[in-house]
Amino acid sequence: MSSSGLHGQKRFKTTEEARRIKEEREVSKIIEYQSLCDQLVQLRKSGNLSITAFDLTTKLLTKNPEFYTVWNYRREILTALNANSPDKTQERCESELAFSESLLKIVPKSYWVWNHRRYILELCPVPLWSKELKIVTYMLDLDVRNFHGWDYRRYVVNASKNVNPIDEFHYTTKKIKQNFSNYSAWHYRSKLLPISFEKAEIEKVMKDDLNLVRNAIFTEPKDQSAWLYQRYLFGRETCAIDINKAYLLLESSCVCVVFNQPVTNATGSEIEVNLKLNGEAVTVRLSKLKSSKVHYVYFDSVGSLPIHKLELKFNAGAFMGNTTDNLSQTVMIYSNDIPPDLSHQVLKFSQQSETEYTPSVIKQPAVVLEAEYESLQELEELEPDSKWVLLTLVHLQQALRKESEESIKLLKRLESIDPMRIGYYRDMASKIILNKALDEASNSDSNWHPLVGPSCSFTLSQQNLSNVHEWDRLCLVKTIDLSHNLLNSISLPILQVKELVLDNNVLVKIDGLKNLTNLTTLSVQNNLFSNLDSFQDVKSMKALKVIKLSGNKLSVSEMNEIISWLK
Repeated sequence: MSSSGLHGQKRFKTTEEARRIKEEREVSKIIEYQSLCDQLVQLRKSGNLSITAFDLTTKLLTKNPEFYTVWNYRREILTALNANSPDKTQERCESELAFSESLLKIVPKSYWVWNHRRYILELCPVPLWSKELKIVTYMLDLDVRNFHGWDYRRYVVNASKNVNPIDEFHYTTKKIKQNFSNYSAWHYRSKLLPISFEKAEIEKVMKDDLNLVRNAIFTEPKDQSAWLYQRYLFGRETCAIDINKAYLLLESSCVCVVFNQPVTNATGSEIEVNLKLNGEAVTVRLSKLKSSKVHYVYFDSVGSLPIHKLELKFNAGAFMGNTTDNLSQTVMIYSNDIPPDLSHQVLKFSQQSETEYTPSVIKQPAVVLEAEYESLQELEELEPDSKWVLLTLVHLQQALRKESEESIKLLKRLESIDPMRIGYYRDMASKIILNKALDEASNSDSNWHPLVGPSCSFTLSQQNLSNVHEWDRLCLVKTIDLSHNLLNSISLPILQVKELVLDNNVLVKIDGLKNLTNLTTLSVQNNLFSNLDSFQDVKSMKALKVIKLSGNKLSVSEMNEIISWLK
């Protein structure tokens, strides 16, 4: 009996007999498959590298192309066969390529089949790269988003060395226009653009690509592929490691050096430091280099006072990353810069503007960014809940130095739209809020720059800060108050702070207390500390006299124990 089924297809009733026959066939297939597996395991254990074993791998891989152990065994056999009859290597390789091609038609996204194909091409005496390019083109015609195919295409193009990058660039254009949601094509395009055109042509090509991206994001605003390529087109400035500013701290017998980015020493390299004060070489030691912007060069004695000239030089090659050729700073200090109380001499050596925060490292010209910003404002009206629209608007607002309040509002909206990344958006907002406050303090407080006095303080309470990014800008502040925020953990670099207030946050962890060698008062009241781990450094903090712990998940005995550690 039959009846009309879906889309007019006939639907047959399955009888008990038919079901029994089908089950018997399935059992037979399983028994045969298991028997093949057992045979191959035994052959491999015995070191059998014969044609018989090779034929068995063919049979098993035809049934299950994802059995990577069998692919490895097959390679071992091929290696032995080629060693015994090298004159047949080319023939075997071509046969293997044909075999793997037949499997790709069944499992076009199998890691093991694509990997085996690469392996064979490396063995092949005369690889036919043009044929491989045609095959992968055919596979991408079947599925334009097959990332295995795109990865293999990049491999073939690089290995063949006779494919014009411009042709590949135009190929990505064709595929992207077929389907904007194609991360692999956009990614490949980003690799091709710098090598396909002369420097003079790049600007026009990037302008055309921004238009292509605009079409893509207006068509599919929720797909990430084009947005990520847009981020690539905006670009990021990569600056060499350099000294941003240096402070001479006579009270602490050191020079505080602030780099333009976090630095650490290269593996196996020692940082050599040369310091001269008033032209006299000074014996120095460098604080252990961890990844930080702020580092300290300590000296034993300063010689004659007052200091009129400071010369500081590092062996740049010992740093991890790119450095300027001459990583040094030499500054003359004039008499009207020298404070009357030399015991607290803190002099800044820098020619930077007062507003030090650079919120974005996007390198496209402002006119280009402004055009993209206006375009995205239009898209926001159409897609008010698109996280990619809002997030890109935030990046552009910061790059164009627009009002930070608008960025904070957008990030608040993002918290609601994309709650899975609420921590990321809060951290972005924290960075914007903190740097705005630091800029305002730098411009309003005469004690902030260039002379940082012993009374300098910084307060930023009730701002919903979830993280503190810009410790380098607080390196000489004596009193820091970050109470009534949303900080749940904090990692402290070396600071000159004497009083640190972190009350009424949600802190469960503090790292780096030992770096605060001048700290006399620490207040962490009304947080979520529940054990002694974060306070172990207190045992070695000689300057610390007061620690306030009430309102945490610590018992009275635990708090008393921590207090007992104070010197």
